[in-house]
Amino acid sequence: AVLNEKLGHDYVAEVTEPTCTAQGYTTHTCSRCGHSYADSFTKAKGHTLGAEADCTHDQTCTVCGAVLNERLGHDYVAEVTEPTCTAQGYTTHTCSRCGHSYADSFTKAKGHTPGAEADCTHDQTCTVCGVVLKTKLGHTYKATITAPTCTEQGYTTHTCSICGDSYIDSYTKAIGHTPGAEADCIHDQTCTVCGVVLNDKLGHTYTDIFTAPTCIEQGYTTHTCTVCGYSYADNYTDIDLGAHHYVNYTCTHCGKEMPTSSGLEYRELGDGTYEVSGIGTCKDTSIVVPLNYNGKQIISVGRDAFRNCTSLTSITIPDSVINIGDRAFDGCTGLMSILIPDSVTSIGYSAFCGCSSLTSITIPDSVNSIGDYAFCRCSSITSIVIPKGVISIGFSVFKDCTSLASVTIPDSVTSVGCIAFGGCSSLMSINIPESVASIDDFAFYDCTSLKKIIIPNSVTYIGYNPFSGCVNLTSLTVETGNPTYHSAKNCIIKTQAKTIIAGCKASVIPTDESVTSIGECAFENCKGLMKISIPDNIVYIGPSAFYSCPDLEEVTMGNGVSRIDACAFDSCTSLKSIVVPDNVTTIQYAAFRYSGLESITIGSGIAYIGSEAFVCSLTDVYYNGTKAQWWQISIEDSCGGNLASATIHCNDGIIDLMQWMEHCAEQYPDE
Repeated sequence: AVLNEKLGHDYVAEVTEPTCTAQGYTTHTCSRCGHSYADSFTKAKGHTLGAEADCTHDQTCTVCGAVLNERLGHDYVAEVTEPTCTAQGYTTHTCSRCGHSYADSFTKAKGHTPGAEADCTHDQTCTVCGVVLKTKLGHTYKATITAPTCTEQGYTTHTCSICGDSYIDSYTKAIGHTPGAEADCIHDQTCTVCGVVLNDKLGHTYTDIFTAPTCIEQGYTTHTCTVCGYSYADNYTDIDLGAHHYVNYTCTHCGKEMPTSSGLEYRELGDGTYEVSGIGTCKDTSIVVPLNYNGKQIISVGRDAFRNCTSLTSITIPDSVINIGDRAFDGCTGLMSILIPDSVTSIGYSAFCGCSSLTSITIPDSVNSIGDYAFCRCSSITSIVIPKGVISIGFSVFKDCTSLASVTIPDSVTSVGCIAFGGCSSLMSINIPESVASIDDFAFYDCTSLKKIIIPNSVTYIGYNPFSGCVNLTSLTVETGNPTYHSAKNCIIKTQAKTIIAGCKASVIPTDESVTSIGECAFENCKGLMKISIPDNIVYIGPSAFYSCPDLEEVTMGNGVSRIDACAFDSCTSLKSIVVPDNVTTIQYAAFRYSGLESITIGSGIAYIGSEAFVCSLTDVYYNGTKAQWWQISIEDSCGGNLASATIHCNDGIIDLMQWMEHCAEQYPDE
């Protein structure tokens, strides 16, 4: 009988992991009887490869260490290294796979092969390996000094006593030439040290002077060097028996008496002396006035003596003459030569007027009086030196001397007269000396080449614009300290009167209170003046202030102006329009006569318009007032010129032309 039933197994499971080569599984073992069985088999993992096999290492499994591939062993390649100068030769065996190497078969070093011996600049080296066997020796220099010359630097030359190498240093400047005597006409200038030519000889610079033959000697040309004075003569000419040299009418060479002109007329003076009074029957073109007449001295060339003797070419006056009378040579258009002796003290009115062929004249210092018009229209004279005794340069003395380019005024002169140099169109400059106190009206009128004027401190009177018509004048200056006048912006101003008395095309009217009026003729005939601004400080525009300014196109008139005087803008032919400000009360006679005015604006303050004020091409008047105010204006003859036919535009309409013409006819029935 079954007493106790079987117990059955009591299994305990144990897992065995798989390895590289064996399966894994689970073992079930009974804890009572030890019976066991296996199940749950898993595949072996396989080996895990380590580093590849090389020359000295197997390839193994990194897990179990089993050898998977045996080591390869070395594969040596032999390389022979030849011996050098200092190192052994040998054979190197190197594994082609891992680079392991070892050396054997050693041979001795060859030793150096010496090259060229060492010198100053080169080492001795091995010809095989280039190593330095002996170092270079270095130079042994010896210094040689070369002194500077006139043109070359000095220096020190260092030369090696072994190899001859050299270099230069310690430069010193060239000492320069030491000039000898200056070059002259025949000698070069040379250096006293080296002898080089510094300046070539100049050669002679000759001035040639012809000595005319005389009555006793040949003529010849003397060539004289202006530098050294060396001279020689050549070009000899024959003796000229007629070539006398007269002093006091006697030839200084042969003693012959000078022949004088016959047929002249004479007049006895009160003291028993004579003057030559006319040409008489004399036919000479070169007249010689004798020393005496009837045994008495001739002391004067009388009034009109040779007037209009157009065939007269030269005249010799004796040194007994003290006076050249009025018009003595007036109109002698052929007169080319005259010698005024040192005895003459006065030259009369118009004495040489119109002597148009006279190119030069020397007025001796004995002359102290020169009459009006004395040299007027001497159009060929180029220069004048006024004698030191002359006090006054009179009216038109040099008027229309159109070739006169140079004038010397001595410091004896105190006054320059009216139109004294008028029309001297070649006169480019004038020096007015400190002695001059007075410059009269239009003294330099139409001196068209004048560019600059300086008024000295001594001048206390200046007449109507002395520089009218000087079209190229651009600089007007009064020296500082003048008690009567001053200058500003190329205007000459009378200081106390605050009046501009002279201007030019470069003038600008000052805007300060130093000026309040533009004086009579101040800008008369000022060609080139194209516009002018009259500032507010100007209250009065004087007679003919801008008379005949043909280029004046624009006038700006300030609000201060109250009166425009007679002929102020007369003949300003380029002036087409103008605005007269409200402050102006009076427009005087001919103020805009013969101007180019076509229209004008007149301010409301106008009370009087003078006769002929607008004798011009005026067509429109713009009046800054009413028609009723216009009828109250006092307008002289024919309504001021062309006002009678102009259209009058007022603020409240246009003046009826018929009424206006009737009004003019009623006021001036005789015109």
